[in-house]
This record gives sequence, C-alpha cells and structure tokens, in this order.
Amino acid sequence: MAVTSDKPIGYWVKQLDTLINDRFAQVIGDLGLTRRDWQLLNLLAVRPNTRDGLERALAPFTADGGTPTAVTKLIDMGHVTERLGELTLTETGRLAHTELTEAVERLRDKTGQDIDDDDYRVTLATLAKMCANLA
Repeated sequence: MAVTSDKPIGYWVKQLDTLINDRFAQVIGDLGLTRRDWQLLNLLAVRPNTRDGLERALAPFTADGGTPTAVTKLIDMGHVTERLGELTLTETGRLAHTELTEAVERLRDKTGQDIDDDDYRVTLATLAKMCANLA
C-alpha cells in the first residue's frame, strides 16, 4: 500500500528521527544506555579511538556536542577504559555491545518491515542527493 502525505520531507525526516530515538530508549533504556551510547560502543567495537576521533565520527549525528559526556558515562559504567588518550571497550563493554547489537538489529528489522530493498536504496539515494544539493 502506498503512503501519501501532504507533509514536507523535513517533517518526515524529523518524525523518523524522533521515533528512532524513542524506540531506542524503549529497547535499550533498561540497560541504562542511549542511542548515543550505542553509537560510541559500536565505533569502539571496530577499533580503539580517541575522544576527538569519536566526536568527529559522530558529528553528523550530534548537534549538541554531548559525546564527551557520553564517553565519561561509559567509562564510569565500566564499558570503556581510557589509557594514554586511547579509548577501548572493556569485557563488560563488549558484552553490552553484543546485547545492544541484537536489540538494534531487531529495531532495524521493525523499521524496515514491509519496505523492499529497492525502495530502501532509492530512499537513501534520494536523501543523500538532497543533502548534497544543500551542502
């Protein structure tokens, strides 16, 4: 079934972001973590990084510049350790990342439900072109 709307794309982009944040809070909030925390753990699961490196990597997603606070929170929770400016996941952090990955995959599956791969790719390409047009 085709969805039609008289609302502009900005409305839908904002609405989707709000819903993703809300669902993240529902799915991972009981772990005391947020979407930002997930992003940081996910980056650190790939490789160690610095605070500046994480801030740069998350800049497109964070207008509020809250990455330093989130890193400190993850250190305080025992998920991340910092040595000589390098941040790495602890064993607890790796376990949390694995649990979060499973929850995030379920959320992504729900988000993409009833959307075929071609429509998804076209949507991403269209949004990327719009961003390039305005950059």
